[in-house]
Amino acid sequence: MIVLNSVSIAMATMDWVRDYPDRKMAVCIVNALFRVLFTIELLLRFLYAGPRFFADGWSLFDLFIITSSWFVYPLLGFRMFRLVRALRLAKRVKELQYMAKALLTSAPQMFCIFFLLTIQFYIFTIVFTDLFKDLYKQGHTSQDYFSRLDTTCFTLFQILTLDVWSEIAHEVMAVYPWAWFPFVFFIMTTTFFFLNLIIAVICEAVSKVGHARQIAELKRQMGLPNADTDDS
Repeated sequence: MIVLNSVSIAMATMDWVRDYPDRKMAVCIVNALFRVLFTIELLLRFLYAGPRFFADGWSLFDLFIITSSWFVYPLLGFRMFRLVRALRLAKRVKELQYMAKALLTSAPQMFCIFFLLTIQFYIFTIVFTDLFKDLYKQGHTSQDYFSRLDTTCFTLFQILTLDVWSEIAHEVMAVYPWAWFPFVFFIMTTTFFFLNLIIAVICEAVSKVGHARQIAELKRQMGLPNADTDDS
């Protein structure tokens, strides 16, 4: 049902539906039907689990999404907000559960990495603005890349994604031949270093979750009690 609901929400954005009132109404009715079905499912799960319902993180996630679909969507028109329901597929597929658990496990390390990246990004923003702020005013660059902190921040983010960074660098190097060094140093210390660090943290978290999964499976086969459950 989740996949079908996601498809129906996507259909509501297409011109061959939006431009025809009857088709648009039909899709709205289908989406409303899905909303009712999800609500009934949630109520049945609550009646079955009782107070344990509120101890399950996935159940609370479902409660938030479904409640928001009734109140946020009609009042504010956040239609695409309902697509978050697709994340509920992680509860149905065991592999997605383990992946989500790995991401949550690595959250503290990821926060530290992004904090360090933010500090370094801020430092480079000041440095690049101070070095190259007058290039556009003097007519040496085709676009304004470094005249203000916000402009430099956007340019560095563009360089961080390796989007036409060489073109920007060559324009600056036409005036300052030594400018290759700050560009290369920025890319080496941000794009390569932090990206690899993030990948390493995620891989380590996935490895730990996989190891815990193997131990839990071994305990289950041996008939030993296991504190961790698949639904946690």
